[in-house]
Amino acid sequence: MKELKASYIFNTIAIALIIISIVMFFVYKDTKNKIVNISYNDNLSYVESISENISNDILDVIKKDFYISLYDDKVSQDYINTTLSLFVTKKFKYIYLIDKEYNHFRFLADGSLIDDEKSEFGESYQPFQVSEWDKIYKNKKPIFFTHSKFNNIWTTYLNPIIINDKIEAILVIDFSLQEHDKIEETLLVLDNMLMIASSFLIIIFILILWFSHIDKKRENQKNIVFDMLIAESKKVQDLNLNLASQVEEEVNKNRAKDQQLLQQSRLAQMGEMISMIAHQWRQPLSVISAVAISLNIKAELGTADKSTVIDFSKRISEYSKHLSSTIDDFRDFFKPNKEKENTSFNYLIESVLRIVEIEITTNNIYILKHLKCHNEFDSYANELKQVILNILKNSQDILLENKIQDPFIKILTYSTEENLILEISDNGGGIPDDIITKIFDPYFSTKLDKNGTGIGLYMSKIIVEEHCSGKLNVKNNKDGVMFKIKIPHNDTISNANSKLF
Repeated sequence: MKELKASYIFNTIAIALIIISIVMFFVYKDTKNKIVNISYNDNLSYVESISENISNDILDVIKKDFYISLYDDKVSQDYINTTLSLFVTKKFKYIYLIDKEYNHFRFLADGSLIDDEKSEFGESYQPFQVSEWDKIYKNKKPIFFTHSKFNNIWTTYLNPIIINDKIEAILVIDFSLQEHDKIEETLLVLDNMLMIASSFLIIIFILILWFSHIDKKRENQKNIVFDMLIAESKKVQDLNLNLASQVEEEVNKNRAKDQQLLQQSRLAQMGEMISMIAHQWRQPLSVISAVAISLNIKAELGTADKSTVIDFSKRISEYSKHLSSTIDDFRDFFKPNKEKENTSFNYLIESVLRIVEIEITTNNIYILKHLKCHNEFDSYANELKQVILNILKNSQDILLENKIQDPFIKILTYSTEENLILEISDNGGGIPDDIITKIFDPYFSTKLDKNGTGIGLYMSKIIVEEHCSGKLNVKNNKDGVMFKIKIPHNDTISNANSKLF
């Protein structure tokens, strides 16, 4: 009986090894194909990225009529040639800018690094595989094709630069797939290694036969170890229960801390907004006072007829309504949101500007508005208003602190396939590189000597990313700094953040 049992075990192990070998073979073949495909696709993706960057640089210089614009503009020709040459390497050997006049192709720019290979502006260009070029003028989409006469190692990428639905030029990138071939050669070596691994499995089978012979001797020891493992497992489970409780406690503490910081941020903004409201009230109150004094004088002189009193009363009433409207805006601004509401970036911006625009423009800061996004979305409107207010106030402070000439704040909204985007930028000189990664940290502020709390941008990031399922990023541009808020379209927002924490 024992011999039958041992035979059964050995046969089972043998079958298992055969199955493992077969599975390893097919898994390897599948992995090999994936590696080859990934290598090829990565090459194409990288070329597409290079092409997109070059096309954007070219469009920054030339807006239309490429050939005419470059014909007498040596500076632009040199700039584009230099831009193309920056991307020329051993792999990306040739990068050209070509246009087509009737059935004739000609060079607009050539990024070649070797003078003998470089073509001049307007020089005739003879393309390989003209049929592929005809496709791009028909479909107006980028294409790849390999050159069979060069053993399919060299590949050409054609990217049309389109303006007003017209192909102004074609960006040509000839690049090598030689490393792709090297990967395939390496995988061939791995094929041989797989054969060695199969032999190794046979050796393992022989070793299993030997180890099974002494297996019974270890049975008692294994049982002892098993009992010990059960005891240790119970200890680990107890530790896990305690750890889960501690984690939950710390999470609750962090949530309470964030709520306190949010309230602190609101109070800080409330103080700033009271100052803004006082600034807005100054002119209406002065006018009301002047009207009242004028009416009083006319009454004392006996010249206040009925029409004058009615006129003055209307003016006082209009300014009183303006003051009341300011109070309503202030009250709505800090009304807590418990549920999401339908809103839009345009509405949020106009609501905030009704409160801060006068103070900003009084300081001779110009506000540029390019509101191209009219899409609505569900979110916590008042919290997003606080984020926008905080960014605008930061821009105002830095413009005044640095005494910028012709200061401006630019507000731009637009939408992409996945997100609604709000960008707020200024020409205040930007944020130093050594601290730009820290500005969203709690209690980090460059205005500590000016009553800066260091929690405004920290809470802004929490509001946008944790409450509203969006993204808040910052980067320097050529004039100053730009904050970008991304909010997903309603149909892509996760339900996980539908309530405030």
